[in-house]
Amino acid sequence: MKEPGPEFIKSENGRKLAYLHRDIARLAPALLVEIDRTLHSGKKGAGNRESGYPVNVDGAPQLFVRRSMRGGMMRFLGDLYIGFFPRMLSELNVIAEARHRGVPVPEPMGAIVDRVGPALYRGAVITRAIPGMTMLEFVKVETDPRSLSHVVRMARYSIDTMHEHGLIHDDLNLNNLYVSMEGDGFTVVLLDFDKARLLAKAVPNSARKRNFKRLAQSIRKLDPDGRYLNDASLKIITG
Repeated sequence: MKEPGPEFIKSENGRKLAYLHRDIARLAPALLVEIDRTLHSGKKGAGNRESGYPVNVDGAPQLFVRRSMRGGMMRFLGDLYIGFFPRMLSELNVIAEARHRGVPVPEPMGAIVDRVGPALYRGAVITRAIPGMTMLEFVKVETDPRSLSHVVRMARYSIDTMHEHGLIHDDLNLNNLYVSMEGDGFTVVLLDFDKARLLAKAVPNSARKRNFKRLAQSIRKLDPDGRYLNDASLKIITG
């Protein structure tokens, strides 16, 4: 695995390793202190794992930091990872390359790794904050059928764009689809690339079908009665 590109400046302080975008690298001391304080505040964060937090530091754009958390069968490890190349750096690389290819993702701003011991670490990924809300939050509060229909179609467009540009997400759900309210209208941005993979070509149809099947199952788990997304909307997103 390669290290993040030249737009990210590397710094080390004891067990902490950071790669920060050149636009915020000069603010590293204050930024890292604020991120550390935020992640250890004990407050619940945003997202399906409650691990995302806004971060504000003078001189920096509004940022969003997401602590990397284990899921699935390894959930018992919490935020601890095992390996020699930190997954936060892999995720940063994926986001940067996906954005370069034209996939609707947040602007990557950095990654932090806390080395706990040999091949044992925890960490976080930093992106530029985007005004808006998760799609799960949006469908629960939106009362205008036209706006809801537009966002549903934008979600499908974003997923199709992701597949066409060779990105396999592998963990799509209504919390990882983010309704951006930046600019004049709604767009849907993809989040959380801890399990994502980039291919050199478009994602094969078989892998797309697996992604859509998993997304449909996730949507019905979060909205079992179709109260917020009816069968027609579900078909647009995943059909």
